Amino acid sequence: MEDSMANIKKSFVKDRYAINTSDNAVVTEALKDKPYIEEMVFDASGGIHVVCPDASLLQRDLMDIVTKHELRLINFGEETIGLDAIYSESIDREKGA
Repeated sequence: MEDSMANIKKSFVKDRYAINTSDNAVVTEALKDKPYIEEMVFDASGGIHVVCPDASLLQRDLMDIVTKHELRLINFGEETIGLDAIYSESIDREKGA
């Protein structure tokens, strides 16, 4: 059961990354037209959430942006998701299907 839950969580967060810097507006502007960014959304605290199938390219460009603009990188990593979010997203997917 634990292994199945891990696989479910992994499928829901595949290619999803959370980014937070000292100036997310600069990062957003720099990333918004990148062809490898499939989706970009923002959370209530201003954090950036992107869907990108090429994590290494995203990471390289993000580090270039942070360095060029002398930003502080607070967070960059794979999204985490709880069971309540999986349930909500699966319900939303069913409604949209």
